[in-house]
Amino acid sequence: MYTLSIVIVSKNRYDQLEKTVAGIRLQHLQPLEIIIIDDSDNPESINANQSLAQKYNCIYLPSSGKGLFVNRNLGALYSKGTHIRSMDDDHELPEHHLEICMQAIKAEPETIWTIGEYTTSQKIHDAPHPIPGQLHPRGFAFQKYRQNEYYGIADGTSIYPRSVVNRKILNCEYYSFGLTYLEYGARLKYENYTLRPLTDTYVIHHSIVKSASTIPDIMQESRIFAMLCLSFKYQQTLYNKAATTFQLLLDILRGRTRLLFIKNAYKNYKKFTTQI
Repeated sequence: MYTLSIVIVSKNRYDQLEKTVAGIRLQHLQPLEIIIIDDSDNPESINANQSLAQKYNCIYLPSSGKGLFVNRNLGALYSKGTHIRSMDDDHELPEHHLEICMQAIKAEPETIWTIGEYTTSQKIHDAPHPIPGQLHPRGFAFQKYRQNEYYGIADGTSIYPRSVVNRKILNCEYYSFGLTYLEYGARLKYENYTLRPLTDTYVIHHSIVKSASTIPDIMQESRIFAMLCLSFKYQQTLYNKAATTFQLLLDILRGRTRLLFIKNAYKNYKKFTTQI
């Protein structure tokens, strides 16, 4: 029997969180548990979220205080389901979403399923729906699905089997925000997991403004870290190595990054990949 744990990370957005949790509770198929990791930093939001968790029969956990990816891992490690579904606090699920997720789980229990999203300004079309992107060696996400080659990942809209947690293949915790979530997809592929986009359903994302956008240093360094992991560890092709090296040189010449970021990212890359 397969069961689904939903893990939501939230920070100071009680109204959006309640809409998200209420929407989950309207789904015909219900998860085993909803875990709220509360990263709020003011007493009003914390009290409101604790009451919300009680109202909707959710598990409430205080944040680690160490950033988004540590909190994702905290929820996954605490969860009890055979599968873990990540979510953000501003997601809206369409009708039958969790049923479609469970059908995919039953069909391929060890597959990592990724789910695309629409923003509120986009028109929702018939399936197939959008797919999450995968990391390009030049440091951006691109949407392309090729069977047995796909390694796309969605930070807040992916389904993981329990074996990922048991094997301690978790989000990299070196950076509190940034493109390390794309590194995670490439690493899961490297660890011989199959990743597939679940194009029969989708998520509506009500806010595309991320806190990470206010921390450009972390964004730059985490991007470089992810590029190095992809091209010099997980997919060591001549093209990938050349593309990453070329992009880093170009970024330096155009003033888009700093040597310090590359140096720090390289140190973290060496330290992190020696543990894999």
